Amino acid sequence: MRVFLGTFERDKSRAVELDAASRMRHMFVAGKSGVGKTTLLRNMVIADLCSGVGVTVVDPHGGLIEELL
Repeated sequence: MRVFLGTFERDKSRAVELDAASRMRHMFVAGKSGVGKTTLLRNMVIADLCSGVGVTVVDPHGGLIEELL
């Protein structure tokens, strides 16, 4: 399952996606507050659930898991 991340700044018609093979590797998501880290992770979890793939969510603050449930 591919996850849509956005579009290229120079070419708005060209999608930037994260493919399934890349998603199966370890991933580190970093960035300052408010740039979309939680939104990316939420969209990845939802994509996995919709495609029937099992997921595990470790959420130390509890906000993401409450939203997903």
